[in-house]
Formats: sequence, C-alpha cells, structure tokens
Amino acid sequence: MPIVYVDLLFLINAMIDSLLLNLTAMLRGYYVPPWRKVLSSTIGGLLGVMAYFLSFHLPDGLLAACTCGFLVLTAWGWKGKVAFLKDLRLLWGSSMVLSGAVCLLGQWCGAGISGGGAIYFDISPGVLLGGAGLTYGMISCICRPGRFSESTACREITCRVGSREVTFRAMVDTGNLLCDGKGRKVILLSWSLAAELMGDKTLPVEADALYLALSETCHPGLLPYRTAGGEGLLVTIQSDHLMVDGVARQEDYILGFSARELDCAWGCRGLIGC
Repeated sequence: MPIVYVDLLFLINAMIDSLLLNLTAMLRGYYVPPWRKVLSSTIGGLLGVMAYFLSFHLPDGLLAACTCGFLVLTAWGWKGKVAFLKDLRLLWGSSMVLSGAVCLLGQWCGAGISGGGAIYFDISPGVLLGGAGLTYGMISCICRPGRFSESTACREITCRVGSREVTFRAMVDTGNLLCDGKGRKVILLSWSLAAELMGDKTLPVEADALYLALSETCHPGLLPYRTAGGEGLLVTIQSDHLMVDGVARQEDYILGFSARELDCAWGCRGLIGC
C-alpha cells in the first residue's frame, strides 16, 4: 500500500487547483483578485486531502463535482445558475485535460496514484510542472483568452435609492474592473437611467456639479478612473437595496453615474463587471 504524505497531497492539489482556476478565468474572461485566487487554491488543497480519504465512502465523481463547485464559488462568487453551471463545466473540463497530461507524464516516470478526485504523484516537481505547462499550452493554443466569456450576456438589476426604484438590464463587461476602496464593484448607469433613478431629468454631466447636486439627497463618492480616452472622476452612490439576478448584492456593488448614454447591447442601460 503506498504511503501518502498529507502535506505533499495538499500542496500538489493546491498548485493544480490554482492553475485550473487561472485557466478557467482566462477562458471566461474573468478578473479574479489575487486574494481570491490564494483563498480558493488553499480551499482546493484542503478539499483534495479530504477527497482522497473520503473516496472509500463516496463516489469519485460526486467528490470532484463538489470540489469544483466550491472552487467556483470561492474564486468569483455566485453569478447566477446559468453562469455557475458554465463555470463548473469549464473548470471540470480543464481538470480532465490537466489530469490526462499529468497522468501521461506520470506513466512515463513509472509512478502515479489517483483517487477521490485528488491526484497524488510521487514524481519530481519538474514532471508535475511539465504536465501543467503542457496543459496550459494546449488550451491556450486551442482557445483564445475570453473564448467562453459572457460579454454579450446581461444581468437583471433592481436597485432602490430612497423611495425610487428602477429595474433594468446591465450588459456584462469584462473590461469593467472598477472597484472602490472597500472592494465593491461598480455598476455603471447610462445618464438617462441615473436621472430616472434620482428623479431629476436636469442632472448635470460634469462630475463636480453632479457631486454637489447629489449631496443634497444622498452621500455620493468620487472614484478615479482611467480609460483609453483619458482619466477622470466618476460619481458613485451606495443604493439602499440592490439585487442582481434576484440575489441581494447591495454590499457588493455601488452605482456609478456615466455622463453619457452607454453603448450597450440592445435593451441594456448599464454595464456590470464579471
């Protein structure tokens, strides 16, 4: 019976999960904060250890699916049922390619053990990294970055500020990486939608004047931004209530007011990041 070292089992699975998450994020066009990558990889390593020993009692496929689900939720949170299933399928598919590459190299080295959705190889780190590099190279050549992105997908947003509430569709924009100092993402609203939400069709478009106008009814903020066309300040507010695809997310997002009508997909009046 082979001897399995728990610390090595944890490190190998954490490294593999980190690569799989990076591959999935690349293919989906997601931006994942570094702290989420570290946290998700650590959880993946712990789950890999648990899966190895639980394989004597539970089916391997069930353990692998649960592990992939935990990794997806930890890495980029809940984005709705459809997006979750797509992320899960892509992460699982990438893991199959990676497992095949590492198993192949492991066979050449004459050693390799797998069980419970966890992979344990008593081989040199060079072979493991070689299999990882082979996987990354193959997937990168076959699928360009963002190949499975949801750039044309939309989210249903409902937000309330004071007594006024609006419901609109926001296009998923992989280039919208705006966050405030607390890590809250920015949902960018077209000017007409912002005027509708605030109940004032005469809202100014200049950031300074808009900030002063909103100061009378709420507590706005100013967020610096930079685009290909230049840089400036974006006026933001915290909504009293906000739902994304039916899930309460007011603690995760703030609203940003654009000085113009946004160029969105048909039927959309705002932009939301991944």
